[in-house]
Amino acid sequence: MMLVRPTGLEDILAGGVPSLYYDVWHSDFEQGTRAMSRQVWPPAVWRSMGRTLEVDWMVTPLWLYWASTFKGARSAIEAYRGMPFLQAVYSDVPYQWQKFPEHPFSLCDMQALGIYASESEKHKYSIRQLDGPLDMPVKQFWSHAPFEEAKLRAFII
Repeated sequence: MMLVRPTGLEDILAGGVPSLYYDVWHSDFEQGTRAMSRQVWPPAVWRSMGRTLEVDWMVTPLWLYWASTFKGARSAIEAYRGMPFLQAVYSDVPYQWQKFPEHPFSLCDMQALGIYASESEKHKYSIRQLDGPLDMPVKQFWSHAPFEEAKLRAFII
């Protein structure tokens, strides 16, 4: 994740709290991305938390969470798996970005954090459904996609 323009907290907070966006699986917005997310992340969330991923929490390239959200999500995973967090999410399957959709992910941290924040810490976030492109001060470059220097250069100030 890279900052692509000067920014401040006022650009990423809503009413003084972090913004947390989600979108429904059948959304018309970014259909290809949503289809890939729906293929990969619900099984990972089920494996790590035993929870059904009702919506997609990975819809913006900016995630800002309170420390308590990390602690709570980790605790939820530990409780479900009955073991310490690092053991619960360990994978001995080497990751290859070219085989991204087939990889048996043991955790999707952003989805787990979104679930926990939306259910247990609603008061700490401005939770909103995505309704179109956002003018975010960051750009996400995914590990499961080839690096394209030309695209990166287009975002450099």
